[in-house]
Amino acid sequence: MAQPVNPAAPTTTAPAGEGMMTDDQRFLLSDIFGAYFGPHLKGEWLAHKSAMRRAVERLPQYTHDQLTRSKMMMAEMTHVYYYILRKASQCVVVAPSLLLKFFRNTLPAKVLSAGSHYPRFVNLYPTHLHPCSFVKDRFLAIDNIVFIDNPSTSYIREEVVERIKSLTGLPELVLEKDAAKLPIYVTDEAFYEVVAPGVRSGGHSRFFILLVVLMEKTQE
Repeated sequence: MAQPVNPAAPTTTAPAGEGMMTDDQRFLLSDIFGAYFGPHLKGEWLAHKSAMRRAVERLPQYTHDQLTRSKMMMAEMTHVYYYILRKASQCVVVAPSLLLKFFRNTLPAKVLSAGSHYPRFVNLYPTHLHPCSFVKDRFLAIDNIVFIDNPSTSYIREEVVERIKSLTGLPELVLEKDAAKLPIYVTDEAFYEVVAPGVRSGGHSRFFILLVVLMEKTQE
C-alpha cells in the first residue's frame, strides 16, 4: 500500500551550486510537464487532456471521484524529460537535483526568480489531488498522472510550439508510446550528453544515480 509523502514548504535561499534558472529552463519545465502529462481521469481513455490544455480551455476542476487512482513513477517522468531534451543544448537542461525539487515543490525562491510567470508543478497538479507517495515503500510516485505521447497543440500559440521545437531540437512533438518506460540500462551515451557530459561517479552517470534515489528512497 502506498504511503503518502508530505512535501516540505519551499525554502527561500538557494543551496550552494544552485543558480537561478534561465527563462528557457523554466519555459521547458512548465511546457514539458504541462503538455506531455495530464490528470488521469476516468472516461478519458482514448484522448487524455494535458494539464496545460485544461488550463487554457478553462475546464472545471476535477474531483477525487473522477481520478483513476493510478501512479506515475517520478523516475518515469524524469526519463521523459531527459528523453525530450536529448538533442537540446546543455544550457536549457535542468540538473537532476533541481528536477526532483520541482516535482516536490521545494525549489528555492531564488532559483525560480521573483518575476517568474511560469506555473510550478504544484500549480499544474495540486497536491491534494496528486500527492507524492511511495509504492511498495520504495518507489517515489505521483498519484493520478498520465503520460501523453501525442499531445494536442491546437490550443497552443504557433510561436510557443516553434519555441519548444527550437529549444528541444525536435521536428515534431509526438513521442514514442513507450517513451515513459524506464530502460533496463540507463547509462546510455545520450543521457551522458544531456545530463552530465564527462561526469561520472562510481562508473555511473548522474542520471543513473538520480534514478536510484527516486526508486530506492525510503525516508523523508
